[in-house]
Amino acid sequence: TLLDTVDIFFHSAAAADAIYELLTTELCRVAYAHERRSKVCGALQLAAICERRPATWLLGCEEKLACALLSLCSDGHIEVQPTTISDASDALIGLLNKCHAAPLPAPHGAAQAAALSALAARFVTALCSCNAGVRDASKKALHEVA
Repeated sequence: TLLDTVDIFFHSAAAADAIYELLTTELCRVAYAHERRSKVCGALQLAAICERRPATWLLGCEEKLACALLSLCSDGHIEVQPTTISDASDALIGLLNKCHAAPLPAPHGAAQAAALSALAARFVTALCSCNAGVRDASKKALHEVA
């Protein structure tokens, strides 16, 4: 996959971070696309990025990732399959666990607390969504960070 290629060929951490940042931005954009295939692939690849990158890197784009994954949990579009919703919800919970299961070292502690606060506000707002998939994913996310 493209993510394997990035890991193999970019030995410089700065170069790999830049490529991952570009991939994350593009995959988050794809989460809002209208093609069904894009949504399925987007959910799977966002989950892979969340698994591969360290928590300290994920904190920088956590809100962007969480919003894209919440969008993929929306069950109101005919293009979205139940597996996409399940994969996106699982990836969202995995992201939260990776970033907030344990306190990060001193330079990242403040960013971790700020990110959690922003995400909690986003999830509380999403509880009022007219979409059941988004509401359910937000409930799970709030339960996970509680």
